Amino acid sequence: FKKGHRIGVLISSEMFPMYARNLNTGEPVATGKRMVARRQRIYHDAKRPSALRFRTLPKQAGVSRESQSARMPLG
Repeated sequence: FKKGHRIGVLISSEMFPMYARNLNTGEPVATGKRMVARRQRIYHDAKRPSALRFRTLPKQAGVSRESQSARMPLG
């Protein structure tokens, strides 16, 4: 990104269908039937500071945008 650019961030407790679904019940993923909705909260104050961490990739000649896809885990 260049200076001044902005990005959007999506917070989610699951990434279906990219990864296994999260039923939020503790039931086995493959056989679970019941699903429970979850609410995501982000706190950012003096008592509960938050941070987003991003891995950056070096600029390389010949690297396409597709190969630097957002599908890469940030682990």
